[in-house]
Amino acid sequence: MTFNQWLTDELELDPANLSPKQAETLQQAFTHLQTASEPPVTVTATRAANAAEELRIAAVRRICGSNSELAAIAISSGWSEQQTEGHEIRASRPAAPAMGFNAYVDDGKAIEAALAISSGVPAQRLVASYGERVIEAAERRYRGINLHGVVRETLRAVGRPAGPGRIGQSQIADAFQADRQLRASFSSSTLSGIVGNVASKILLDAFTNVAGVWRSIAKVESNPDFKPAKRYRFTARGKLEEVAPDGKLKHVWLSEAEHDSELSTYGAIVQLTRKDIVNDDLQAFAQLPQQFGRMACIKLEKSPFELLLSNPSSFFSSGNLNYAEGSGTALSITSLSQAETLFMNQVDANGDPIIVRPKTLLVPSTLAGTARVLCNSTQVVTGASSTLPANNPHAGNFDPISTPWLENTSITGNSSTAWYLFADPSQLAACEVAFLNGAESPIIEEGQPDFDQLGMTWRVVYDFGVAMREAAGAVKMKGSA
Repeated sequence: MTFNQWLTDELELDPANLSPKQAETLQQAFTHLQTASEPPVTVTATRAANAAEELRIAAVRRICGSNSELAAIAISSGWSEQQTEGHEIRASRPAAPAMGFNAYVDDGKAIEAALAISSGVPAQRLVASYGERVIEAAERRYRGINLHGVVRETLRAVGRPAGPGRIGQSQIADAFQADRQLRASFSSSTLSGIVGNVASKILLDAFTNVAGVWRSIAKVESNPDFKPAKRYRFTARGKLEEVAPDGKLKHVWLSEAEHDSELSTYGAIVQLTRKDIVNDDLQAFAQLPQQFGRMACIKLEKSPFELLLSNPSSFFSSGNLNYAEGSGTALSITSLSQAETLFMNQVDANGDPIIVRPKTLLVPSTLAGTARVLCNSTQVVTGASSTLPANNPHAGNFDPISTPWLENTSITGNSSTAWYLFADPSQLAACEVAFLNGAESPIIEEGQPDFDQLGMTWRVVYDFGVAMREAAGAVKMKGSA
């Protein structure tokens, strides 16, 4: 048997794919096999094959370096050194520019990020969406890009340089034609795609910058569709009792409480016209999604308080043991103690205390200062004839949160004196806000303009609903007679 026959028949290796080092090691093993009687042939062959495999794997790892994915493929596929080197060379070549954009595969995203920065979105807020590499390219290569700059890049993507000087109407018309061409080729780096994505970033930036407090009092839920839904909470009825001598245990059972949950859709239209592009009015373009982002946030923030102040189905009532009125309920140490007692005396279906403490003191803006003093100050100043203690018993017990919605005159039931204690909504939720499939932010969807319309249109869509849940999760004090 020749050396090559041994490799082919016994080890199932291709001699042509062996490196010089592998061939030398296996030749030594073959020579030893021909002259030695021990160890057995099968053992020697196995050792030789293992040695060759270890050498191959070491060579593959050296060639691939940090490209662990390519190394895994090469090792599992049995590639030789030469095969691995060929694949590594191809993998290290830079990818072709996306649809003609003139730098590298991320160039379309770099233009998009640069336009967002030019429109007022801080670069650091875009890193999570684009990555540091794209943001760096955006600021280095496209800093200050405007709408005309995006038009130029769109034309360049289809091989039509825009030329120097100001962009005119004919070039804008060509850009929209190029946009349709790029869209037909399923390119993501289109005029409408870039500008639409930037509009979405501006909207979300404005949306997240509006301060809100609804999360402090409401639980977040997710609904799969727009159908009216019932949400249930089960409570164990019965008690643990001493086991009788016969060893029998008494049964407990579940009772259910339910509330309705239904989503609504809110929306508006954002449009960028040919006139806006001709005028290169980036400021006007940026202001539209900014305003819609703010509108969406305000709608979301206002809705729970509209429902809360409407007091549906007498949610806050003496019958539910979560409401008190009278001049003595004006916010003070005494009335806060009264509200805490009212809350702590709530019972479950068995008549046992709920054993959930209130967490949030919610007040209208007028009472914000008083709430902070009552929650944070360790001492209070009292008159000589007062019987109140010098120490504040509520210091550190509640989170004081104020909102103007409670006394906003556009909402029915508003009051500048009424205030509330809420449980942590994760423990016992008095109300909820549900979103479609858990999407807590509004989205921008691109519209399809008519063929002869030289403009772009997007619609802002927001799907959510609010509902009241557990009456034991909150207490309302009217704050007046």
